[in-house]
Amino acid sequence: EMGVHSGDPERVPVLSSESEDGTDDDDEDVNLSEIENELEDYDDSNYTEGEDTHSLNTEEENDDENYIDDQGNYVVKDEGDVQYLLPLDDMNEEEFQDLLDELQIRGHDQSNVNRPQQMLQQHTCVDTTGENIQEQQHQYQQHQFQQQQYQHMHQYQHADTTATRQKHINSASNSMLYPSLHLVEITFYFCAFWMGAGYSLYTFYRASQKWSTYLPLTLTPGRILGRQRDDTDVEWYVWPSMLLPYIHYAVLHCVVATAVRKYAHKHLCLFYIVSSVFATYNVLGSMGLILCLTVPSLMFTVLLTRNKQMVWVTWCLILLCFNMEPVTSTLEQFMSPIAEGDYKVSVMVAWIILRSLSYCLETCDADPDNNLPITRQLLTLFSYCLYLPFLFTGPYMPYVDFMTGLNAPYRPWSWKRVMVIVIQLVRFSIWTTLCYILINHFYAHALHWSPQVVVRLNSWALTGFLYYLMIFFMLKYVVLYGFPGAIASIEGYKAPPPPKCVLIICRFSHLWRDFDHGLFIFMKSHIYLPWVANADSSFISKLQGTALVFTFVYVWHGVTPQVMLWAGINFLGIILEKSADAIGSKPAYKNWEQRWLSPRWRRRWYGLLSMFLLVPSVTAQAVFLSSLENAQTVGYRLFVEGAPQLTLTVMFFMYCIAQISFEVQNWKLRRGDKVFKIK
Repeated sequence: EMGVHSGDPERVPVLSSESEDGTDDDDEDVNLSEIENELEDYDDSNYTEGEDTHSLNTEEENDDENYIDDQGNYVVKDEGDVQYLLPLDDMNEEEFQDLLDELQIRGHDQSNVNRPQQMLQQHTCVDTTGENIQEQQHQYQQHQFQQQQYQHMHQYQHADTTATRQKHINSASNSMLYPSLHLVEITFYFCAFWMGAGYSLYTFYRASQKWSTYLPLTLTPGRILGRQRDDTDVEWYVWPSMLLPYIHYAVLHCVVATAVRKYAHKHLCLFYIVSSVFATYNVLGSMGLILCLTVPSLMFTVLLTRNKQMVWVTWCLILLCFNMEPVTSTLEQFMSPIAEGDYKVSVMVAWIILRSLSYCLETCDADPDNNLPITRQLLTLFSYCLYLPFLFTGPYMPYVDFMTGLNAPYRPWSWKRVMVIVIQLVRFSIWTTLCYILINHFYAHALHWSPQVVVRLNSWALTGFLYYLMIFFMLKYVVLYGFPGAIASIEGYKAPPPPKCVLIICRFSHLWRDFDHGLFIFMKSHIYLPWVANADSSFISKLQGTALVFTFVYVWHGVTPQVMLWAGINFLGIILEKSADAIGSKPAYKNWEQRWLSPRWRRRWYGLLSMFLLVPSVTAQAVFLSSLENAQTVGYRLFVEGAPQLTLTVMFFMYCIAQISFEVQNWKLRRGDKVFKIK
C-alpha cells in the first residue's frame, strides 16, 4: 500500500481534536455537514484521523509521498524506498492492485528487520503520570508515526480533500471507469433487476404465509409485527435478545473507561480485564469464564517460545478441539444450566482465539527476543482478547489498531462527537427493528429445517427464498458488528466498518473484502502476504497462499462438510476470477478487445463474463446460509429442471446485477470516494 513517510515524526499531526490550551474548538459550533462528514468517515474506514500527511491525495507532493507525475504515471515507493512508475492509462483495477501487492511482498522481509525496534513501544500501555500535556502529545506523535509505518501492509490510503481527489480522478479518468452505457440501457437494467427481486420476495412472502402452519414458528401477541415469528436462526435468536438489554451497561463501561484514560491511563488495561471478567461471569457463569480465560493463557504459554509455527499449530488444535464430538458433548453438559450456553461459549472462544492469534503473531515480530516484562504482556493480551464491546459478537479488530486506540491520549468531549455516537446508535437500532419485522413475516430460516416444504415452492418463491437469506444475513451482521463498533467509538477506537451491501457485488474478492473487513485484513496480513513473500511471488505461490486462506476459513468457521463445500466453492471462484484477470492482462487479449469490441460492447462483454462468477457465488450462498439438501434443490430447479427457460432468466438477472455493480463503482469513483482505487 502507499504513502508511508520515512521522514521526521514531527510531521505527523496530533490526532486529538483539542487545541494546545486543552480546549475543544468544536464545542462552539456544530453543524450538520460536520456530523455527516464524520459519519461518512465512520462507515468508509476505520482510519479517519492522523492521515493528513501520508494519504495518497495531499496538497503538497514531495519526495517521500506518492504522486502522479506530468506524464500520467503514478509514482510509489516500496518498503525498500525504491520508486516505481505505474502507468495509470494502461492499467485496470486488478493489475494496479497486483502491483501494489508486489511492492508489499518485495519490501516485506526488509520491513521485518526494523519492525521490532519500531513496534516494541506499541506493546506497552502509555503511562501519563507526571507528564505534561505537550510532552504526552509529542510522545503520541512519535508512536503514531511508528504505527503508521507498520500499518501500511493492510491500510487503504484516504483522500483528504475533494479538490485533490478530483485531480487524481481527472488524471486517469479515461481508464479508471467502466465505459458508460446509455442512460436508457442502465435504467432498464436497474428496473428489470429490482422488479424481479421485488416480485420474487413477494412470492416468497406469500409462500411463507401459506406454509406457516407446517413450520416451527413462535407465536407472538399483537398485530404490529405479526402473530408468528421465525426464531430458528440461532445467531439472531441468541445474541440480540441477550445483549440488547445490556447495551446501556456497555455504554457505561466505555464512559468509565474514558475517565480512566484521562486520570489513570496506565491502569486502563486492568480496568478492561476486570470489567470483562464481571460481564462474562454474568452471562456464562464460572465455567464459561474459565474457558474464556484458559484459551489466551494457553496461547501465551506457547508465545513464550517466539515460534510462529508452534503458535499456529496450537491455534489449530484448540479450535479443532471445540469441534470434536467428545469435547462438544462435554461442553454442552457443563453449560446446560445456561440457555444455549455451549453455543455462546463456542462463539466467544472463536473470537478470543482469533485475537490471541493476532496478538501472538504481532508480538513474535515486534519482540522476538522476549524483552518485554511478562506482566505487561499478560495485561495487554487479556485486555485485547476480552475487550468488552467486541467480546461476544465481534467484529475482529487487528491488534495494531487496538493498540493505537489504547495508547491514544484522552480526547475531550464535544457536542459533535456526542451527536455522531447517538446517530450511530439510532441507525443500528433502526436496522435491528427492520430485522425483527422481517422474521415476523418471512420464514426462510424455518424452511431450513423443513426441506420437504422447500421442494414444493415454485421457481419465483425459491429464488426469493435464497435472496431473502442473503439480505437477512447482511442485515444481521450490520447489527452484530455495528453496535459494538459504535459503542467502541465512544472511547475513540476505530472498529472495522460493518458489512457493505453485498447484494450487487459480482466479484468474489470484493465480497470477502467488503463483508467482514477485519477478517479480510487478518487473512491478508498474516496468511497470504507472508506466504507469498517467502515464496517466489509466482502464480503458483499465490495459488498456494489463497488455498491457505480458505483452509483457515474452513477451520475457523467449523470443520463440517457444509463449511468445507462453501469454502471450496469460494476458493474455486477466486481462482477463476484471478485466472480471468491474468488472461485479460495479456497483450494478445487486449489487442483482440481493442480490434473487435467498442468501449460499450466491452462493458457488455464484461457483464457476460461476470455471470460465470455469479453462478458459483449463488451456489456457495445457498450452501452456507441454508443446508446441503436445500442448496441441491435450488441448484437442480434453476439449472437442470428449469433449463433452458428458467436458467436463461436467472442468467439475465445476473447480467443485470453485473451491470449495476459496474455502474455503482463508476458512481463511487466519480463522486471522489475517500478510498482511492484505480478502476
